Amino acid sequence: MRLGFCCLLVMSCASVPTPRQVLCGDAPDCTIDPAVQQIVEQELDRLAAHRRSVIVVIDPSTGSLLGLGGRDLGKSSPWLAGKLAVDPGSIMKSFTIAAALESGVVDETTEVAGEGGRWRREPDDLITDHVAHGIMSVEDVLVYSSNIGTAKVAVRLGPEPLAELYSAVGLASAPLRQMRPGVVPDLRTAAPAIAARVAYGAEVEPTPLQLASSFSIFAAQGRHRPLSVTLAGQRPATQVITEATAARMQRLLAQTVARDDGTGAPARLPGQTIAGKTGTWQLQEGVSWANFVGFPVETSPRFVVLVGIETTSPGSGGGTLAAPSFARVVSLLTAPPP
Repeated sequence: MRLGFCCLLVMSCASVPTPRQVLCGDAPDCTIDPAVQQIVEQELDRLAAHRRSVIVVIDPSTGSLLGLGGRDLGKSSPWLAGKLAVDPGSIMKSFTIAAALESGVVDETTEVAGEGGRWRREPDDLITDHVAHGIMSVEDVLVYSSNIGTAKVAVRLGPEPLAELYSAVGLASAPLRQMRPGVVPDLRTAAPAIAARVAYGAEVEPTPLQLASSFSIFAAQGRHRPLSVTLAGQRPATQVITEATAARMQRLLAQTVARDDGTGAPARLPGQTIAGKTGTWQLQEGVSWANFVGFPVETSPRFVVLVGIETTSPGSGGGTLAAPSFARVVSLLTAPPP
């Protein structure tokens, strides 16, 4: 009754575009799933108190966009996730570790010194961690989200393999015509200090839509499919890391959630194995971008979900704010039909 009354006051109900119409127009083969989109909109409404929020849901096996939405200062902004270039923080560590495993310069048990939380890579280049660590395994580096550990892995790796991975997953490209390209430094020519910062999640600004699409390789046996919003727009997959490396990354990303000392622990769901990564970045004094991206790993993952939130809430981050939101979305997406 209230919806009908509002439509009469403003315009005819038929003229109010649905999110599916905004995203796909009149395409009959639109990949946006109404049930998925309803879950996305429901969670965005729950996050309405924050300055901005975005949710992306992708089918990693096809590259199809199943759900997409955003809120910008309380207003609906369906394409916000593809137009907002923002530093995702520590989520980028996933790509550094993946490139290092693929190249064979480390394995999950390789030990890295945490330097007590402060490492001066060069006299004028101090890298810090929020929590001081001693000797860490590569698994620990990802679970703890260690800047120092990731930077040290990147030094062993060198810039070329990571630059190639970024290019292969289209991290700096515009995945759809309505989107903007992200900002990713050319690691081949970047100064060593910049390359180290990029490796652990600084100096790089993909859109959340690009990030979710790129992260999908870990849920799709190392294959990347370009994003599509119509069945006709689906394109062939490209193998960017081996199936073995993708499986190893699934196990590592699952540990960031499963371990009690993992930053992603709030993304846990009963009876499900969740693989994912947190990220937090301070945009300005008192304003942070908190995000989490991940997927359920049982058999063949059906969804990759990214939640990103711009917040002024003190102490809020990828683990405390975005990961629980992710869990709510995935619990609904994977719930058995009534």
